[in-house]
Amino acid sequence: MSLSLGDIEFDGPFSKLSDLDDAPGIYAVLNYEDMQFKFVELRKAKLVQTEVAKALSTKSWSSSPNGKLRIAVCYSTDATEMSIIMHQVLNAEFACESGQGN
Repeated sequence: MSLSLGDIEFDGPFSKLSDLDDAPGIYAVLNYEDMQFKFVELRKAKLVQTEVAKALSTKSWSSSPNGKLRIAVCYSTDATEMSIIMHQVLNAEFACESGQGN
């Protein structure tokens, strides 16, 4: 299963923490509501599963009232690649929100 954010393919979206690998990568927090995914946050992680678990216990997005949280992941050990991916995804997401994207 995969999901495109911008031009980047992410694994997921996943609803279970156990479906995430504890490996380096970028994860996108998505809210699934009314049969659509809404972008919430994008983060870089040294260990995705560990950091998502920690964030779920402390972040305000852990209690999404109207939808269900999902996590999409792009695993990578290359810091430069991760920075490029983050830049591309954020540009695409904000272009769509402002009406400049597809």
